[in-house]
Amino acid sequence: MYTTRDEGASDFEGDITSSRDVDSREREVPRNRMGDLGALSFERDSIASSRLGSSITLESVECSSQVKVGKELFAKVIITSHQFENGDRAVIQTAIHTENEPNTIGGMRIVPCRHDQLSENDIERGLQEVGSLSSAMTYKCDLAGLPCGGQKTVALYDGELGELSAEQRADLLAQHIKEAVKYAPTTLFGPDMAVGEEVQDAIVTRYPAIAKHIIGVSERQDGLGIDKYGYTAQGVKAAIDFSVEKNNLEPKDCRMVIAGFGAVGAHVANLADVHGYPVVAISNRFGTIHNDGKPLPIAELFNAWSEWYEVVEGQGIPQTANADEAVLAAAKISDLKIEGGDTKALLSYEAEIMVLAARTKEIGADSELSSLRKENPDSLPLNTVLQNTSLKIIAQGANAPLGEHAEEMAIKQGISILPDTAINGGGVIGCYVGWKKRTDSLQKKAGKGAEDIRSELFARIHSQVRKNLSEIDQKLVEGSELRKGMLEIAEERGTNS
Repeated sequence: MYTTRDEGASDFEGDITSSRDVDSREREVPRNRMGDLGALSFERDSIASSRLGSSITLESVECSSQVKVGKELFAKVIITSHQFENGDRAVIQTAIHTENEPNTIGGMRIVPCRHDQLSENDIERGLQEVGSLSSAMTYKCDLAGLPCGGQKTVALYDGELGELSAEQRADLLAQHIKEAVKYAPTTLFGPDMAVGEEVQDAIVTRYPAIAKHIIGVSERQDGLGIDKYGYTAQGVKAAIDFSVEKNNLEPKDCRMVIAGFGAVGAHVANLADVHGYPVVAISNRFGTIHNDGKPLPIAELFNAWSEWYEVVEGQGIPQTANADEAVLAAAKISDLKIEGGDTKALLSYEAEIMVLAARTKEIGADSELSSLRKENPDSLPLNTVLQNTSLKIIAQGANAPLGEHAEEMAIKQGISILPDTAINGGGVIGCYVGWKKRTDSLQKKAGKGAEDIRSELFARIHSQVRKNLSEIDQKLVEGSELRKGMLEIAEERGTNS
């Protein structure tokens, strides 16, 4: 189902419209903002997902141009709805912040809803999340020196996420991508939460027609292994080192806690451990793992996580849940303490450094919690963090894990905030360069190996992060707020904004 009217800027507080003709089947979309998915009639397109013998039906497609999400204007928003054979449903939203550059780039994430059926609140929460992440990607590209605008894709799914194979995730996302690139033909789609390299590989192998739009694939598909080698973590660790030096601290005296022991957090923990930082607590979806304030055996936990990754790579098995279980098993073998539930327990441990590498909007000031919880219902109050009286540095490995008011309040408490957009661009740099390597015939002829490229990119990431933080520090000295100063730097460097 397609809408075809062009009425200038639209706003998601009102109706969704489109500005592009598609084909002779075009007709109006019912104006329910996709809340009542069952009411949408559409000339349906089904694909089979061979792993479990199920099928996924594309039920509707909407594209809107010059769209307001919150207070920001986006070049395009593309929304598709899908139904699985077993009755599960998904709504996938791509927000393209700007099309001023040769490509738009960003990750895809799958987010389970909290109900048996997608609700209006789920759709609204998804729109807010995809919007804030998309605009942040534009500024991240500017700060990373990439010729790209930002986009983000969020798939809201009302089934049991853990039961979706990599192939099913690939089939679902590919169905959306095939429609999205009709409207945005230069868009590049990368990995994110619940969409790892195994899913990207499956899209490339199962859907070669859209392979040129897929970034962040594994070495098996001639990629650079972004998750395997921890490209994003390289930038986060470089930022921590920069801040430790600036504060005249020593790594051995800086206890570290890490929320989110995954594709970013696990690598940060490993790098930190190798360089003498005592990591005293980590968390994953099962809860918090600690050793009563003593350093954790990070090498053992990281090996459990990474060895599982190696075992399942290329086998079409979702890695995240199983890697978390492997870490939990290793923690039990090492007789470590395990506290179930959210990350609140982790945030209460005394540490000099906190790395937030899990969810968006994880922590907020009281004044913004209600707003943040529209995107992440589990957002915790900043006071939980400030009880940690030793805290000196918060590194944002995830995208927007801190609310803006929380950032400013923490800075007033003397805590150094290492902002996401400035420090976690290693992944997008690696994805973009890996995509160029895979698709650009000139680079293929050059014959430079992945290891040489990786070494050069790590050096580039370290240098870029230090440059970003140095310039942000100067903005703070001049009296600017953190986010405002960072965005001014991005605008000075690029043409995206």
